[in-house]
Amino acid sequence: MGKRGPRSSIASLTLLIGLPFASSSLAAPLYLLGSQSPTLGFGIYTVDPQTAASTRIVPLGLELRAGYDGLAYRPGDDSALYTTWSKGVIQGNTIVFQSEIRRVDLATQAVTTIYTFDPADVGLTNAFVLNLAIDPLHPNLAVASVFNGDPSAPLLRAVVTIDLTTGATGPLVSYTAPGSAFSALTYGLDGRLYATNAATFGVLNPVTGAYDYNTISLPYPPNSFPLLEGIAYRPTDGALFGSLGNQTDSLIRLDPADGTYLETVGPFGIDGPREIVFPFVIPEPSTALLVLGGLITLRATQEARRVGM
Repeated sequence: MGKRGPRSSIASLTLLIGLPFASSSLAAPLYLLGSQSPTLGFGIYTVDPQTAASTRIVPLGLELRAGYDGLAYRPGDDSALYTTWSKGVIQGNTIVFQSEIRRVDLATQAVTTIYTFDPADVGLTNAFVLNLAIDPLHPNLAVASVFNGDPSAPLLRAVVTIDLTTGATGPLVSYTAPGSAFSALTYGLDGRLYATNAATFGVLNPVTGAYDYNTISLPYPPNSFPLLEGIAYRPTDGALFGSLGNQTDSLIRLDPADGTYLETVGPFGIDGPREIVFPFVIPEPSTALLVLGGLITLRATQEARRVGM
């Protein structure tokens, strides 16, 4: 993937006519899913993008062989965030996984299961979902990474699309990428799905599995395994942030066009950062097209009057 900006034709069109392609308050909050051992467990935090200082706002608790991973905002549901939860249950000599998508109410702190993943729906016997991204143009559709629960099985590089309203699970879509499976998913301000596995960053087509990527390098201590836990675009200026885990536990900034590392903002102050998200909404493309059509008609009318004078 060559170096390029994240704006699509729709974004360029709305910029042309002076409309925002992603709307949000000027103080767009950055949320972080993370864990703080040994006693606090998982929780949702607000993060200062200038310093990386984090504040715990929703406790999610600590449960044996269970944990949270993905974090996503669903347009139209401003009081909540969505996350993936998985648990391993020992059955004989095997650990069988359970996996769900849960809604976390930021005001009441209530946690509600809205979807339960059944591996049989995608032709697997023991699997779970991690990562999470909700389509800003189609808020009922979520994309999650699928992992094999059997450690002896081949590494699975695949995603699945889930209808959050009906609970329907789409087919397993495989992708090809050097390095490990994806560690984070997010939708950009242009409506495209972005993915990373710490070695690459790029655009993923969740229907075909096509992955147009750029190779990246991240700042990690010697002899440690790079783990880019989360990525998120800030809607106010298009800046791209990432959350580093595995001993680094820091907020970083990346080039929004190709994922190249730019700088480290600072440590979160927790030892288990996961995914991050900025809430944002993309206006309907039809609105931009309607306004542009009106401008073109007005310009044509003015030009005709000028020529006829």
